[in-house]
Amino acid sequence: MLRKIRLKFLFLVLLTLVSIMLMLPSVVRHLPDWYTKYIWKQGFQLGLDLRGGTHLILQVDLDQVVQNNLNMQGQDIKDIASKRGLVLQIGAAHKNSVTITLEKPDEQAAFNQLLKEEFSQLELKGTTRQGESVIYTLALRPQVVTELRDNTRAQSLEIIRNRIDQFGVTEPVIVPQGEDQIVVQLPGLQDPQRAIDLIGQTAQLEFKLVEDHPSLDLDALIDKAVAQGKLKPGYTREELNRALADKLPPDTEVYIEKSIDRTTKSIKRQAILVQKKSLMTGAAIKGAVVRIGDYNEPYVSVDFNASGGRQFAQITGANVNRRLAIILDGVVRSAPVIKERIGGGKAQITGSYTSEEAHDLAIVLRAGALPASVKVVQNITVGPTLGLDSIHKGMISGLIGTLLVIAFMIFYYRLSGLVANYALILNIIMLLGALSLFHATLTLPGIAGIIL
Repeated sequence: MLRKIRLKFLFLVLLTLVSIMLMLPSVVRHLPDWYTKYIWKQGFQLGLDLRGGTHLILQVDLDQVVQNNLNMQGQDIKDIASKRGLVLQIGAAHKNSVTITLEKPDEQAAFNQLLKEEFSQLELKGTTRQGESVIYTLALRPQVVTELRDNTRAQSLEIIRNRIDQFGVTEPVIVPQGEDQIVVQLPGLQDPQRAIDLIGQTAQLEFKLVEDHPSLDLDALIDKAVAQGKLKPGYTREELNRALADKLPPDTEVYIEKSIDRTTKSIKRQAILVQKKSLMTGAAIKGAVVRIGDYNEPYVSVDFNASGGRQFAQITGANVNRRLAIILDGVVRSAPVIKERIGGGKAQITGSYTSEEAHDLAIVLRAGALPASVKVVQNITVGPTLGLDSIHKGMISGLIGTLLVIAFMIFYYRLSGLVANYALILNIIMLLGALSLFHATLTLPGIAGIIL
């Protein structure tokens, strides 16, 4: 019997020593190198309220996803209709609906059959006549919209989590809030702008052919539109295309090409005309890494998956001597001339990047493109001073509470109270040791729980 008691006490002593060794990196700032190398290196983590960091609330533009889906559906309708010999024009999606103009009224029956067979996700909101043409107004069915919004919110949450994981922040908190918001807490991060740029970058990568029209002076058209008041300073690409809609060739749109002048190092922006149809998207990307170019400037090298590599080789092989625009988030990053068929499944994204910007771009391309744009609606930076103050106050309150409990237990229960106090102290030591063992996160509510 005595031997069993001794073994129990020995086990308890060993367990206490191990717990103290595990928790030391968390409570002692400067430990010998041999200790962190051979015994234990990392203790428990401090949460945002103790360590300081960045607290963000993001809002996902779910309406944009519906608009994008309608635009893609409209383009698909036009492609299938042209194969069946139907003549029609597609308008841009607006207010969750898209308009389709059928040039020949006698083709209505064939067009209605096409919608019924191929586009069951769409419903007809109404038809109007404009001269000889018939204008259809189509919208996504309510259940399709609900499913699309739910999937977009879940996908955005997962992509943001993947980006943050590659960013290197320990113990981030990424949770949904409401219908279209995501809460992101990044303990220890004191540079919120870089986090915002990384998280909020949509990273929609597209490859489109450039339409070269020597007789079409885009810069002159833009200057004229500004002079006539159709465009205001700071106009968006969407506003630009609406202002020039009647001046552009069919199935084309204007983008802004961003490049760097090798001599002056200044950033140049130039209007460029491209086809509306996207030949390839970033969905085919397998990996992305930062490389250094001939001018000692970083660029992003993109690797496509097997199907993407075949598709890219087919695109470049069929369009030799034409320019291929590489578009990222609505900006043309480069538009090189295709000199030959490009196999191997590789492409380059060049631009006026710093090393840090190129690294962040590679992260978002690897993690995947956000299905919709994300807007920061709240940005709070919690300074480390507040965290240290919280820790100091928490330790004082914990110490006062512990001393009061110990005094009461000894006064009221005598020897039994002393034993209970000893067990309580051992319990706290082992609890902190367990937190260190699993690299758990300690927050103010956690401290309150330990005190309780």
